Amino acid sequence: RQFSFSRYEVEGLQTFPMMDRLWVVVARGWGVFTQTSQGREVPFYMLPALGGADTLPGFENFRFHDRNLLLGGVESRWAIWAHMDGAVFVDSGTVAPEIGDLGFDQTSYGFGFRIHTHNATVGRLDFAHNSEGWHVLWRSSDPYNLNRVKRWAAQIPFWP
Repeated sequence: RQFSFSRYEVEGLQTFPMMDRLWVVVARGWGVFTQTSQGREVPFYMLPALGGADTLPGFENFRFHDRNLLLGGVESRWAIWAHMDGAVFVDSGTVAPEIGDLGFDQTSYGFGFRIHTHNATVGRLDFAHNSEGWHVLWRSSDPYNLNRVKRWAAQIPFWP
C-alpha cells in the first residue's frame, strides 16, 4: 500500500456569448489535488500533468507534473464565417508538491482558428507561444470539451 493516495479534482467553465453569439469569451479553471498518508507516494505516472494542446498549448505534452495542479485560462472567439472562428487565448498554471505553492507561474498564449458545425468542433489550428518558443498544434477536438468530467446518469422510475 505504499502507493495509496486520494485525488480530488475540480473543474469549471463559463461561456459569455456576446453580439448575438458572433463573439464568445470562455473562462475555465482546473485544479487537481492529491493527498497521501505519511510515507506513501503518488506513482509517477498518476501525477497531475500540465502541458499540451488542452492545458498549456505552448508547452510539450505532460511537460510539468507534480502532486498538485492549478490551471486557469481565457479564450476569445469571434465568427469569421458560418463554420469558422478566429480565437486568441491565454492559459496559465503550475504544478507543485504542496497546495500552498500553487500559482500561475507558467503561461502560454496564442491565436488560432476553429472549424465547426453547429454542435461540434471539427478541427482547430493553434499557434501558441511561451518562454520556450512557438508551437503549432492541430487537434480535432474543442479545447473546452471538459473530457475529464465523468458523467453518471441513473434512470429513476416515475409514477404519476
